Amino acid sequence: MTPEERRRICVAISVLAVIVGGLYELVNFDDPYITFRYARNWADGNGFVFNTGERVMGTTAPFYALILGAGALAGIDIPFLAGCMTVASIALVGILIFRLLEHEGHAVAGAVAGLIIVTHPLIGDTQGFELNFFFAFVFGGAWSYRKGRPGVAGLLLALATLTRADGCVPAGLIGCHALFSDRRAFWTFVITFALPVSIAATAAYDYFGHPLPGTLEAKRAMGQSGFWRNYLYGGARVAALYLLLSPLMVGVLVLAAIGAKRTWHDRTWLACVLAFWAVTVATTYTILGIPSAYHYYTQFVPCLAVLAGLGTEHVRARLAKIHPRAFHAAVAILIVAQIWPAHRGITNPEPRFNLYREAAEHLAVHVDPEHRVAAVEIGIVGYFSGVRVLDLVGLTEPRVRARMAEGDVAWAVRELRPEYLLFHDPPWQSIETGIVDTEDFDDRYDRIHTFSGEPPFRMALYRRK
Repeated sequence: MTPEERRRICVAISVLAVIVGGLYELVNFDDPYITFRYARNWADGNGFVFNTGERVMGTTAPFYALILGAGALAGIDIPFLAGCMTVASIALVGILIFRLLEHEGHAVAGAVAGLIIVTHPLIGDTQGFELNFFFAFVFGGAWSYRKGRPGVAGLLLALATLTRADGCVPAGLIGCHALFSDRRAFWTFVITFALPVSIAATAAYDYFGHPLPGTLEAKRAMGQSGFWRNYLYGGARVAALYLLLSPLMVGVLVLAAIGAKRTWHDRTWLACVLAFWAVTVATTYTILGIPSAYHYYTQFVPCLAVLAGLGTEHVRARLAKIHPRAFHAAVAILIVAQIWPAHRGITNPEPRFNLYREAAEHLAVHVDPEHRVAAVEIGIVGYFSGVRVLDLVGLTEPRVRARMAEGDVAWAVRELRPEYLLFHDPPWQSIETGIVDTEDFDDRYDRIHTFSGEPPFRMALYRRK
């Protein structure tokens, strides 16, 4: 491949990343705003906390939060910065995947894989999350390792792990490869990986009393409660929903199956690492009893993209026999099929963000700073209100976790007695109904305000009597 062809592919990947970022601009899910609140509190001098004075590691993405906080110190709006970082990370990941496969002699597969990953709807739907930022470090580390720079690779994968603890999986896989191929590179990799991770873990232990985010314990408790879908069923459901939105995306799965068969025979390094990564994550999450959440499955997208790229490269010659432009047409159809689900964010945007923000702005005016508002989804409400929030599922409230695992959803309200409850109207099944339907609920709380909107995100505010 000539330098000019390489440049054009990188430009195409970058342009598509920007387009996709724009299409998903109106997608605002709740979880990233938990991290945004940590970032803002840190920038405002309130500590690296969700609620001021409560040292609980309730974000899965501490390094990401610190980067966002640094941006806030410079006067940059945190959600805006997160969106820009997402787009830049998506473009970088697509280019790195292209270059990694080109390095192995699969330039065509790399180009297709890069285009697939930047347009995949799961990548778009995680706008604002730490995942794409995390991927940038992972694939930057993989590229550095393949180019003979194990020290840089170790550092980048350490930053990936500090962004999201799952980074220890690709780091471990690359470390194992180095162990059996180059002992000197292995020790360089291990030292540059272990040093920053150890420093960060020590600092976390000193500040929080624990070296790891408490979100893992909270999510296991959620899984044990039985109120959430299990991980494997949830993954099948997410795949089915995307295929219903854009049936032609089944072509990506078919090509990935062809690519997997080719990988089995050719032992393509990147594809093998990504396949082991995907299997390890799926197995670990299942064994730990982690419940389903759509963004958990984003870690499978790089593997899917690479396998589909290899599959497309394999059928290229057959398509050329049909028509000289058949290959390009097939790739274009796949890309359009993947972009198509983004239309729902424009034609039928989810009302969650605006309704939650309206409730948050009401709380900011009418709730005393020392009072607590209990809620199930705490990100958007917490970020825009600034009030103290009691997390009913335990991400930022450790005392809730053991009770949640037992299915006692009313414990937090019964024992911690928050001054306000912000629930959906009608109440969400299991957690909110498990509180509202208790015999003495009406004796303890009055409904004082309703935030009009479309179910299931219409909200009701209750105050303790």
